[in-house]
Amino acid sequence: MRIFVISLPDATERRERVKRIFSETNYQFTFFDAVNGREGLPERLERRVNDTYRKVFRSRPLSPGEKGCFASHLLLWEKCLELDEPIVLLEDDFLPTESFENAFSQLPLLIKDLEYLRLEKRTSKWFPINSVGGFERRFLFDNSCGTTGYVLTPQGAQKLLQHSEEWLCAVDNYISESFRHGMYSFNISPPAIEAPHDMGSLIQCEEKTRVPLYFKLTRELNRFYRFVRMTVSNRQFINKLQNRVSD
Repeated sequence: MRIFVISLPDATERRERVKRIFSETNYQFTFFDAVNGREGLPERLERRVNDTYRKVFRSRPLSPGEKGCFASHLLLWEKCLELDEPIVLLEDDFLPTESFENAFSQLPLLIKDLEYLRLEKRTSKWFPINSVGGFERRFLFDNSCGTTGYVLTPQGAQKLLQHSEEWLCAVDNYISESFRHGMYSFNISPPAIEAPHDMGSLIQCEEKTRVPLYFKLTRELNRFYRFVRMTVSNRQFINKLQNRVSD
């Protein structure tokens, strides 16, 4: 399975660290040059950003770093579709856990019958699916807060791409909001990687622009709307999973 590490071309220290990590394994990887949002996006992607929606319903527009992060992941979704095979996407701030090599050796089995598999820990509510090769696969009710590493299939990439013509939120929130695209999120325990709190993505590190407080009401209403949509979507999917097991 191909492994792509998203990294800014001039992030020399991070790239050297990633090289050292993989030099101690049997896995090959490829650096994927991240889009630097501070330098602008490709024209075909720039027009997808809906900052008006962001200001009214999410308190602030997407920062240049968040735009660059979304663009970088989207370009790899396109790559996944082009290759027509599952791929691993890692951001250059990932750290391997003790389960790193074992998990990577079993990724073809772990992603089987799924479309997306998060490789880092998520402490939100989850639902156990089954165990594969010593790893528990879990359905995630909330997959926001991070895109440090995941496995994506062409089927999952297709869903993400079909519904990303308009960018209404950061890429991690978009991936999490299954009601928008119909792709559901899973992870494994123990996790294969972790994201250190003191080493955020260079693509996103910056101060974020704020908008007037009178948009707080619309933000909270939108938050409640998304909560209801996610709750309904998750409940329907869990029912399908339970029916599948009972059959």
